Amino acid sequence: MEKPSELDDLLAMAASGAAERGAAAAGISGDFMARLMADAVGLQPKQVVELPQRAAPPAQIGWFRALSDLFGGGGAMATMASAALAGLYLGVVQPAPVLALTSALMGETVLDQMDLIPGTDALWAQE
Repeated sequence: MEKPSELDDLLAMAASGAAERGAAAAGISGDFMARLMADAVGLQPKQVVELPQRAAPPAQIGWFRALSDLFGGGGAMATMASAALAGLYLGVVQPAPVLALTSALMGETVLDQMDLIPGTDALWAQE
């Protein structure tokens, strides 16, 4: 900043409105200045008014999706379906290796019947 007085003079001239008089002295027409100012105003950023957006309606969930979400998702549902089918197969078909395994674990004695709810006759008997 070599000459602070020139800067002060320019600021004073802008404050007093002498810029238009300086433009007229430089040979710039008033019509050109009006178009220039209109272009400058047109290039100014506009204030954007954001309208509140309505929430989207909830998506309809099908019954299968609701059921799989209830059990923990598609992977859990596939695992449970596989286990159910394997259990059904083993229960209906009863392959020989399964029978051999159960007889080995239970011993050779196969229980044909078991009394799970015993009677109370033994409690009431008097000796």
